[in-house]
Amino acid sequence: MLAGLALSTPLHAEEAALQVTLSDGRQVTLAGSALASLPRQRLEATAHGVTQTFEGYDLRAALGLAGVAVTEELRGKAVATVVIAEAGDGYQAAFALAELDPTIGARTVLLADRADGEALPEGMRPWRLVVPAEQRPTRWVWNLQRLRVVAP
Repeated sequence: MLAGLALSTPLHAEEAALQVTLSDGRQVTLAGSALASLPRQRLEATAHGVTQTFEGYDLRAALGLAGVAVTEELRGKAVATVVIAEAGDGYQAAFALAELDPTIGARTVLLADRADGEALPEGMRPWRLVVPAEQRPTRWVWNLQRLRVVAP
């Protein structure tokens, strides 16, 4: 269940920045304060048999702040565009923009900064991707540092 709620923003999230590399090579820095302008969302998700309540921002909205449109305009070669999420330790996971598009895949991906009402643990900060529909949390990237947009 996904709900837009007026939740408090943890201090570290306002200070944290997320780097976005666009498909044309431009670099965009999303300051935590810019992300804090987005509606906060809360959802429950289970990984490794443990159900938690996560809070944060919809990945589509965060990409929109960086200038990446995830809308019904997505067609043609742009359907092959992917977003690669990169963790601080080098771990990477890919998401097709089409699976995030609400008119195609409508997959929910949360850019989380809180779990069970608390800031993420030190090793998972500043951001963690949460993909509640997935049976295995292989794309639940923690210590997320960068999103890289790759277009054909």
